[in-house]
Amino acid sequence: MTTTAKNYTKGAGLRKPIRMIVLHSAENQQLPGQAKHLVEWFAGPTAPQSSAHYMVDNANVVQSVLDTDVAWAVGVWQANLESISIEMTGQASFTTAQWTNAYSQGVIEQVVTLGKRLSQQYTIPPVRLTTAQILDGKTKGFCTHADITAAYKVVGGHTDPGPNAPVQTILDKIKG
Repeated sequence: MTTTAKNYTKGAGLRKPIRMIVLHSAENQQLPGQAKHLVEWFAGPTAPQSSAHYMVDNANVVQSVLDTDVAWAVGVWQANLESISIEMTGQASFTTAQWTNAYSQGVIEQVVTLGKRLSQQYTIPPVRLTTAQILDGKTKGFCTHADITAAYKVVGGHTDPGPNAPVQTILDKIKG
C-alpha cells in the first residue's frame, strides 16, 4: 500500500513513536462505500488541507496514509506526529440513536477490529486519555479529535466525533 492522500508528511526521521489513536467523525452520510469515497476525496483535486490514516464505513476499512507517515489530522503538529487517526462514517451532531442504528453498528464493529489490531501493534491500551495525558507526551491510549482540541486549547477546533459518539463502547469492545 502506498499513501494516497494528497496532504500528509513523509514520516522518515519525523515520526515519533505512536502513542495515541484518535477517533474522528468524517461528517459524511451513512451510505455504502463511504470509506472508499473518503479516501478518493482526500486524494483528489478538491482535497482539504488535511488527511487521516484510516477511513471506516459500515463494511470496510480503507487506509489512506501509511502508519509511518504523518497525517494532517488533528490541527496540532505535535499530536499528529505521535498519533494515528481513524475517520468514522458519521457526524459530530449524531444523536445516540443515530450512533446505535444498524449502519453505525457496522462502523463500530469495523473500528473495534481496526482498534484491536492497532492497539496490539503499538501496545496502546484501550483507555481514554485525559487532557493531562494527551499533553504529557508519553501516556498511551485513545482519544477523540475533540479531546485534542480541548487539551491544546485550539481556538475554533473540532468537536468530533461528538458527545454522543460511543467511544467507551468502542474501548470496551477492544478490551474484549
